[in-house]
Amino acid sequence: KVETKDKDGNITRIKYLDENDHSVGWETSVYGDSIEYDYHFPGNSDLELEIIRYGMLGNSRFYQVSTRDESIDRRTAVRINDPNDTNKTHIAYIIQKENNLQDGLNTSLYNSNQTFTTYSMGKELEAYTYYEDILIREIQKQYNGDNVFSDIKLYYNSGILKKDYHQANGKDDGLSVSYFDTGNMNQRINYKEGKIHGTHERFYENEKLNEFITYVNGIKNGITEKYYDNDSHQMAFEGSYADNERSGKWTVYTKDGKLDSEMNYKNGEYDGEFKSYATGDLNYNSIHAFGQYSDGKMTGEWIYGYHNEGWVEKVYYEDGVKKWDEYSTGNVRTYYNPDGSVSHTETID
Repeated sequence: KVETKDKDGNITRIKYLDENDHSVGWETSVYGDSIEYDYHFPGNSDLELEIIRYGMLGNSRFYQVSTRDESIDRRTAVRINDPNDTNKTHIAYIIQKENNLQDGLNTSLYNSNQTFTTYSMGKELEAYTYYEDILIREIQKQYNGDNVFSDIKLYYNSGILKKDYHQANGKDDGLSVSYFDTGNMNQRINYKEGKIHGTHERFYENEKLNEFITYVNGIKNGITEKYYDNDSHQMAFEGSYADNERSGKWTVYTKDGKLDSEMNYKNGEYDGEFKSYATGDLNYNSIHAFGQYSDGKMTGEWIYGYHNEGWVEKVYYEDGVKKWDEYSTGNVRTYYNPDGSVSHTETID
């Protein structure tokens, strides 16, 4: 038995030695406000058990336990928080390592929330993150050669599922579904190697379709539709994309299902026939306009009128510039300069 004392004569360490002066059995050490107990296994210096209690004898609490096996370079440690501190989780951390690789159950922090993760020689197998006592994140991983496939679920602090998605080698891959905090579906997206590939659907909180867009390798390509959030779930517009740009015919509808406008696109710009219909009796929605675009600019003769019948005004454009206009109530055509000023007028039949 060997005792070590401080300058005041207080015992700070007690240990036991065998005939070869190797530590055996329990060794007790005092460090400030903590007491450490180390157990040395007789005849095996590779193994060690360590227990630390916080506080002095008779008024201490369990603080940490750890083990060591030098023969396989494995270490395990578990630390416990003060049970009287309600702002902290019971377990401070768990560490398990072998050959300096995490192995078995370990803990860490994710957005300041405690996470329990299971490893197999450095490879993460599953992880669970908690906010207080509520699961807010879980991950399951599988390995195939150098490829890592993950199934991930995120939860609101209420415990309701927030998002369910998948990854391949750290990139979103496959179906991803997110939810409102009510539990109803919010979005549904298909991914391929981190890029949206297929349909991207968004929903209203009542789970009626809001809109969907078609993607190919992260680029908008294909049809798209959007709907109003009303009882009839009326379509708001429909069209298509080509290489992220609006392309072809697009059609727009009012909330009550009336045809609002039709237009054509090329490379994201108006090109071809354009029709804006009168949809009501008020000034702003009783006017119709029919004409043509070329590369985003108005061209040729445009007709303006009321209630989709006849015409009140005709305007002629060249390369987006108004050249002349005339009204059905008169027989005068007015011509314009490029700056918009009047050039001259003429009488027409």
